Amino acid sequence: MSETVERRFTGTHMLLIMVSFFTVVIVVNIFMAYSATSSFAGLVVENSYVASQHFNEKLDAMRRQSALGWKVDVAVREDAVVVDARDSHGTPIRGVIDVEMTRPTTDRDDHELKGEANGYGPVSMPTSLTSGSWDATVTVTADSGETYLSTHRVILSDTPEARP
Repeated sequence: MSETVERRFTGTHMLLIMVSFFTVVIVVNIFMAYSATSSFAGLVVENSYVASQHFNEKLDAMRRQSALGWKVDVAVREDAVVVDARDSHGTPIRGVIDVEMTRPTTDRDDHELKGEANGYGPVSMPTSLTSGSWDATVTVTADSGETYLSTHRVILSDTPEARP
């Protein structure tokens, strides 16, 4: 007959379980803290107090922009950003177009595109974008000095069926 050995739960077992548990918790916390701090700077503006002092100026600029009646269409693709800016009569605007391409959660891929609107139609600015979320902040400055600002959130996908 075989003899069965009785195993007892000792203090050493409990110590190993507790040390293992807290080691896992600490490692996961360190990983999460590293991921959070390395992926997003958290800054929208350098100084929120100073930015708040310009709120009324921004509100007035938005009212002026709305009164212009401009229509600005933006198409973002992996290889180009196309901006079609037209005045209230549907005439293409002459001036400068600046597009700031940014990621919502990191600043690693941020870059600016510049184009010249010659008054003949859409302006295409070549770029190289990877899949994922992008914010396209478009500033159209007409030769007359009027400015139009808009931000568009786009999501580029790797799958061909998800592309517009």
